[in-house]
Amino acid sequence: MQYYVGEGDDRHLVDHPPLFACEWEGRKSLLTMAPNFVEELLATSQDVMPGNPGEIAGSYFKPAEGAFTLPSFLIPPRVFLFNPENLRGPDALPYLIVLVDKKFFGIPARYLTPDRFTGCDGLPELAKRMRHERKLEAQRRRDLSGSSSVRGPVPPPQGPPPQGPRPPGRRPPSQGGRPRRPDESGVRRGPPPEGKGKGKAAPGSRRAPRPNESGVRRPPKGRPRP
Repeated sequence: MQYYVGEGDDRHLVDHPPLFACEWEGRKSLLTMAPNFVEELLATSQDVMPGNPGEIAGSYFKPAEGAFTLPSFLIPPRVFLFNPENLRGPDALPYLIVLVDKKFFGIPARYLTPDRFTGCDGLPELAKRMRHERKLEAQRRRDLSGSSSVRGPVPPPQGPPPQGPRPPGRRPPSQGGRPRRPDESGVRRGPPPEGKGKGKAAPGSRRAPRPNESGVRRPPKGRPRP
């Protein structure tokens, strides 16, 4: 759409929306949208609900919501966002807003590829180069993701076992078997404390015989002696 602003010598021609140009073999040419791209835009508008540019920016990239907010006296257009690849974040923000059949379409910069324009002889070659670069980029991402999944987590370094004497009566944790009891530790115990071990004779001494150990057998109670 073209219109003039001003009067007399201050009259200026304004193109809205702005046109793109392509430079090929030292010549610059103005570009127009390809017919198939215009048909693609109109086809996607049947499945997409229009929205305020500020709302669209907030749903994909919250910090950019303020950049699309207009003053209160301006009525923002209802924009159909063209995003068939479901881009997220800053890549989904519309770089260009174009009017087609009284519908505003927001187009992110990712979709402004050479195959969607006409008016330059070098567009087919530029489109071929762009497809090749995208294949290389996709292959590089697959290689990076594959190498990171094969490596796996790196185990922590294991140092030599600690040296030094072990406390008696304990086995190292790595050895099997049941733990020793305190009396199997090989440590000699001292004499029992006083009040314990009564009735046991010391080594080398003889215990006094008890009354029933004299050698005379007592008759059972209740029976008279002969």
